Amino acid sequence: MASNEKSTTQLSLTLQDAIQRGLRYNLGLLVGDQSTRSARAEELRARAALLPNLSAGVSNTYEQVNLAAFGFNFKFPGINIPSIVGPFNVFDARAYLSQTVLDFTAINNRRSATESARAADLSLKDTRDLVVQLVASGYLQVIADQARVDEAQSEVDTAQVLNPAFFMSCAR
Repeated sequence: MASNEKSTTQLSLTLQDAIQRGLRYNLGLLVGDQSTRSARAEELRARAALLPNLSAGVSNTYEQVNLAAFGFNFKFPGINIPSIVGPFNVFDARAYLSQTVLDFTAINNRRSATESARAADLSLKDTRDLVVQLVASGYLQVIADQARVDEAQSEVDTAQVLNPAFFMSCAR
């Protein structure tokens, strides 16, 4: 179907169906929902800045130690003690925990992010209410317009019945 052709398919909608379609396909609501999600993510990032930081590190090395470099020279008659010991394996696993005791900037950032998320939620609710109001208003306007069309058609039908000669002369 070309874009300039009109569709003749009728779609029967209840008020509830119309409102659901309006809420599902309204671009303002979709953008508002994304803004709300972004604000909540920012709130979580701000909250994470107040939590302790835990990090870990693991290392594994093979080493040799030159005892003579440390000043150990073992010499016993008949026993040969090497001055280099190794190679041997050194495994090191560590965990580091850090916590800032009082960080006013992080506290204020969290408060700000919490209020921004709350504002985004309220803005989304306001947008939803506006969409419901506009869809319901449009739905009721269509019903009123259909009633006006039906009323005009009934007046034409009544006039045709009461004065058929007039309409016959207009048809020529």
